[in-house]
Amino acid sequence: MVWFKRAAAAGYAPADYSLGAMYEAGQGVSADLTQARSHYERAAELGVSAAIQKMGELYRDGHGVPPDPVIAYMWFAVGARMGIPESENALETIKPQCTQGQRQMAEARVNTWVAGHANAMEQKPGRFVYHDSTWVERGPRPSRGPSTPEERAYAILLTRNLEQDPLSLDASAARAWLGTWWDEVPDVVVLPCNVVDAPKHDPYPYGTELYEQITYSEGTFILQNPGTPTDWSAAFLAGVNGALRAYESIIKQKPSDTSAFLDDLRQQRDSGQLPNTISRLVQQRCK
Repeated sequence: MVWFKRAAAAGYAPADYSLGAMYEAGQGVSADLTQARSHYERAAELGVSAAIQKMGELYRDGHGVPPDPVIAYMWFAVGARMGIPESENALETIKPQCTQGQRQMAEARVNTWVAGHANAMEQKPGRFVYHDSTWVERGPRPSRGPSTPEERAYAILLTRNLEQDPLSLDASAARAWLGTWWDEVPDVVVLPCNVVDAPKHDPYPYGTELYEQITYSEGTFILQNPGTPTDWSAAFLAGVNGALRAYESIIKQKPSDTSAFLDDLRQQRDSGQLPNTISRLVQQRCK
């Protein structure tokens, strides 16, 4: 919670989205829908696609705020203009539920919002780009203490969510949190190793996401097996299995984004040959 608040205060919008989700769910803090909406709105103002969609849902459903179809329409329309598929679908659903006057009012608000949020409109769905020129820091960054049980549980939760849906609206925010947390936490170590890159380095649209997933899933294995020396062979295998689960989720949503190399790893997993292959790849690539 502390890290999120510091990151949000520094202008890192996905942290505000995460704070909103924590307040909404009562995760690590008492549930507070007013605080949740406030953090979601701050993230939306900076262009976090998941937060923009969430704002529309809050006002559409009257969750923590009075139902307001005009405001809901506005947020869905903003998301649609940014190319957020969920917002495009929600906008088409809510349009017939609004009067012509409500639609006109909402569109006017959308135009005003878009004109005043040029940087936010440059963000891409699911991929928040942090403009670090807004970060002002003086002196060395203070070292942080050991990880807390709440942080470790949250890291595992985010990792499992990414395995199940690596293309979700909040996936970018989850990766940002996990990447920073694993970089900074002093008491647990992960060893990144890209064993999902094809031997000839054939480009894959989600190669970076799957490489990161190896590290996060490897880390989850380590977090779930505390108190014993790390079995790195098992940890790397867990990392690759996590990346393959994420890959399978990707190709369910985008059937054309397949990889012959990853499909071969899936076949080896199913036939029980994957441990030997991963051991060999780790020796070759990550000595």
